[in-house]
Amino acid sequence: MAFIPTANTVQGRIQYLNNTGILAENVLYYATTGVPTETDLTDIGELIHTWALDSMGPVLATNWSIVGAVLRAMNEAEGIEINFTDGFPIAGEAAGTATPLSVSYTVTWGTGLVGRSARGRTYGVGILEAGVTNGNRLSDAARAAYQLRWEAMRADFETAGHALQVVSFQEGGVPRAAGRPLPVLSTNVRFPLATQRRRLT
Repeated sequence: MAFIPTANTVQGRIQYLNNTGILAENVLYYATTGVPTETDLTDIGELIHTWALDSMGPVLATNWSIVGAVLRAMNEAEGIEINFTDGFPIAGEAAGTATPLSVSYTVTWGTGLVGRSARGRTYGVGILEAGVTNGNRLSDAARAAYQLRWEAMRADFETAGHALQVVSFQEGGVPRAAGRPLPVLSTNVRFPLATQRRRLT
């Protein structure tokens, strides 16, 4: 799909590396008050680092590390981009037997509006077998732990002036002329597990 510009928005690709060399990414979008600047990208990178260190690292299985974030201004196809690696890698601290690499949980981002274009989804990696119940769902404790961490991202970025966004690039299956960003208002880590083999590189 051709690049679709989105005003006042930065794409953040948070990168995770498994100890076997497998790379996974969470692609998220963050608001800026105007055309994104290098300062905006650096600020968002620092916020991601703080979140990774304080929130995600402690619940991430030890066979995964968070290695940085690629940050791109979405206002134009040839906009600015930085590879933010200051303070990375951050090793996962959750000790125990990890689930297979393809197993993930889902985070649903709500905007207060209905429809597929108005909600987002993130897939989480680094689950421990101890956090799985009946082989197909998160335990109550694991779900609560992940919920706390992802909600921290939503709340902290909103407070810092770079609120998480759900960006729609299509309408009715047709590419939009410009992406439509909507601020994320709610976070919901879901109990059922998913398999995401095609999302691993």
